[in-house]
Amino acid sequence: MRPHLLPMTFAILCITLLMTTSVATAQEQKSSSYAVSWHGATVAGIKLKHGCPNTKKIIPHALVASSTGLADDLHSFSIRLDSFLSSSSSFPLQGRTKITEEERTRHYISNFSKTLIKVSSNIFGNKKSSSVSPPKQAHDLLSWIMDLQSELHTATFSSKTYVVWDGWKLVNIKATKSHTEDISTPYKNYKNAHVLTITRTRIREDGTSISAPSSLGTLWLSNTNTPQLIAMDFESKVGLASIRLVNTRTQKCK
Repeated sequence: MRPHLLPMTFAILCITLLMTTSVATAQEQKSSSYAVSWHGATVAGIKLKHGCPNTKKIIPHALVASSTGLADDLHSFSIRLDSFLSSSSSFPLQGRTKITEEERTRHYISNFSKTLIKVSSNIFGNKKSSSVSPPKQAHDLLSWIMDLQSELHTATFSSKTYVVWDGWKLVNIKATKSHTEDISTPYKNYKNAHVLTITRTRIREDGTSISAPSSLGTLWLSNTNTPQLIAMDFESKVGLASIRLVNTRTQKCK
């Protein structure tokens, strides 16, 4: 379990945490909590918060995932994702990824424009600057869902592919709507939730594929005006992992 726990959880985050980014409106801030389980045991907790616009109309979003219980004793880790978006666009201005594993930290800061991503990294104390030219305007790990949510309710929506920069590599993430069904979570029961399958393909800067598409898992999103991630099943190399909504609350921005 130990060598697989962090990559398994991070792979879940790469899709489910994105999918949790159900920003209600620019006038509300939303906080949600999730439990990640593996073989019936809770191995991690996730907290996600969508903030209010600041004076420059930039909206911050933050997600923190950390190991719990026996998993924390075996292989402690924490992951923090930050995304800063303009209130007028679903594309990020800046994305941050911080991963601490066994008290060793990797930190990535990515500044986005339409044609270029400038990256500053600090990996175990080794600092580096670089840049990436995506094949089209790219999202970060907490932003691509903004566009997906706006299209999920359209009658013609079936699937969409996004270019996503996770801090150190480019991937295509494809979301495909499958069907609707009822599902229960520790928070509450949901009727007619949207079921989506997610695949990922690693790509080069020119858009060509480095790897074949791989399945990342199945997502359940609430069938509401602002869809929210309520559940996910992820088939990892060490077995089925799942994430379930535990609590959520919304407050008005001041």
